[in-house]
Amino acid sequence: MEIMDALKEAQQSKEITDFVNAYTKLMIQKQNPSRDGMIQALTDAQKVALPEIRSVEYSHGGTQMMPLSDFTNEALYAKLSEYQQGLFQYAIHQYGKEQVEKMLSGQQ
Repeated sequence: MEIMDALKEAQQSKEITDFVNAYTKLMIQKQNPSRDGMIQALTDAQKVALPEIRSVEYSHGGTQMMPLSDFTNEALYAKLSEYQQGLFQYAIHQYGKEQVEKMLSGQQ
């Protein structure tokens, strides 16, 4: 049973790291955007929380399903906040709001 617990803990640790990294990349791109950086940050976020991100996009009226590279720079920039919101919703569902706030403040 200890091996299973260790594997579960390792998987959760990876998921948390992926979440924090994806969220941080989105924040960095909001402050200093570049086309390639935005596409990479958005792609990384999709790998972590695609269902939650799609839900946020739909709630904001986004129904265009096309590759990120086909969006304008302005549209990519607008997606950064949507994707952050989707990531945040995913993490709250997984870990709880208090834990997520600790993760994002670096107090993990």
